[in-house]
Amino acid sequence: GRKASSTVLTLQASEGITSSKNAEISLYDGATLNLASSNVKLMGNVWMGRLQYVGAYLAPSYSTINTSKVQGEVNFNHLTVGDHNAAQAGIIASNKTHIGTLDL
Repeated sequence: GRKASSTVLTLQASEGITSSKNAEISLYDGATLNLASSNVKLMGNVWMGRLQYVGAYLAPSYSTINTSKVQGEVNFNHLTVGDHNAAQAGIIASNKTHIGTLDL
């Protein structure tokens, strides 16, 4: 899903959602990631508002992660907002959310 303002991905698991340190998730302009599980632990980098194509930096991007359906804790090892562009990022959470490294 690389079409601006149209990508919605839902990851749902009963036992938990995890990723390795080498895994990477990129949310481009308009993308939403919904997480629904007992807990979430993303060890790799999660990019929010990443540049989609050359010239994308001309307009600000916005992306969202919704963790309101996670029953336990949410852990982001590394969260990056923007990629040499103006970016806005939103995290909707209802429980504890931990961010190890935050790059703005």
